[in-house]
Amino acid sequence: MQSVFEFLVKHAVWIGRIAALIAIVLAAIFFSPSSTSSLHAVWCAVVSCDTDQRSVSQLVADAEREKNSGNVTKARITFQRALYLYRKNKDSDGEAVMLQRLGNIERIAGNNSRARTSLGEALSLFKENQNRLGEANVLLRLGHLERHLGNNSEARGNYGKALIHYRLIDDRLGKAGVLRGLGDLEQKLGRYIEAHQAYVEARALFQSLDNRLGEANVVLGLGDIERKLGHSINARDL
Repeated sequence: MQSVFEFLVKHAVWIGRIAALIAIVLAAIFFSPSSTSSLHAVWCAVVSCDTDQRSVSQLVADAEREKNSGNVTKARITFQRALYLYRKNKDSDGEAVMLQRLGNIERIAGNNSRARTSLGEALSLFKENQNRLGEANVLLRLGHLERHLGNNSEARGNYGKALIHYRLIDDRLGKAGVLRGLGDLEQKLGRYIEAHQAYVEARALFQSLDNRLGEANVVLGLGDIERKLGHSINARDL
């Protein structure tokens, strides 16, 4: 009969692979992106990751598909694999984008502290690379996160910085997104005049882009304001 020792020796490689995979899954659930990316290096050392057969872009596409299907844990792990490869290739812009997407994943999962950490790391990299669009996109998401958490001053500050960047690079969609976020924030605080102004500006930008979904979301916000102010007729006519 085969002894335990003989079994372990015979299957040592697969036991090592399983242990590495379990470590990555646990890190993805409980620790930061940096920790999981480091553990992914261990995994690649064990199984010899083949980057030729599975490109980074394919990994990102797979992660997005998992996210859209609601498989947050699978999406997180796949984004972590892409993050490891970007770091291995010394692609700091790609690294920043993956950290941003991981921040979005953590926000969806309700891990707000981890979301803030990932987004903060992404913001630092975009600043270092003087990537104004990337910086603006992260600031917009940080604004959403802080607004969701009730940190209104921080949210307004992040929105304001994002708006400056979007205006400097003349990104109308980005400007519209920030103005909508500001409208939501001001409405939440009962500052209806400021909210109305932000929504009107956002609506005009969405209209100029023929972005019907963006415009519809802003119209909902305008309708909420009109109802709260008792202007039921105006709300109906928006």
